[in-house]
This record gives sequence, C-alpha cells and structure tokens, in this order.
Amino acid sequence: MTLEKRIESACEYLSEGWRIRIDIERDAADVTAIRPDGTEVPMWDGERDIEEQVTDAICLARDETSANRLFEHEHGGEAPVSKEG
Repeated sequence: MTLEKRIESACEYLSEGWRIRIDIERDAADVTAIRPDGTEVPMWDGERDIEEQVTDAICLARDETSANRLFEHEHGGEAPVSKEG
C-alpha cells in the first residue's frame, strides 16, 4: 500500500478532532497522537514500527472517544479528559 493510501485510511478511522503527527529524522521516526484539547500522547515505545504506532494512535482516539460518550450518557455530563502520556 502506498503512503498516500495509508494516510487516507488513517484519516478515515481517526476520531473527530484528533490528529496524528509523524516526525521523521535521520535514522528515526515517531508518531504522536494529539487529542482535541491539544494534549500530545507519544506512541513511540522503541519497539513498534510507524504503521503500528499510527494504528495505536487511532485505537487510542477511538477508545477515548467511546469512553467519553459512555460516561456522558451514563452521567449526563462531560467526561473528564484523560491526561496520560
């Protein structure tokens, strides 16, 4: 799959308001998930490749979005924002 197709796929599955940043430098690259409030969560763990890091970022966004919706539904208010990372 081409880089362009991989990016399009990531955009399709990324939750509303979330962003993914890929930083590339000589001999290294890493991915950062960025929450709608601007909080950055590094995905790099020293073991996973860029494709896996992007998948992790999408999963984080979807999991947190789903958890927030569930909290709001059950508690009738806005969910607290997770500040991990």
